[in-house]
Amino acid sequence: MSEAEALAGLRVACNIFQVISFSKEVIELFHAFYENRNPDPSITVTTSDLTKAIDDLCNSLNQKQTSNAGNDNEIVLIKKDCISFAR
Repeated sequence: MSEAEALAGLRVACNIFQVISFSKEVIELFHAFYENRNPDPSITVTTSDLTKAIDDLCNSLNQKQTSNAGNDNEIVLIKKDCISFAR
């Protein structure tokens, strides 16, 4: 067997393992979705953390607007854009 054939065989074996690994991940994802109705159980925690961060940013924006009264308008606009994009 030549080196090219050996490399081709190795390539085929690697592709087969990759397909098996991907299939296993897909099956685990569908199983988690079927059991929990949620593909990622930690997504609720992440969502609540992001919601809290957005609320904190809104509060900071409101405090900044009352304390600066016109200064840092660009920062205020960037914060508003971030909040609207996040929601």
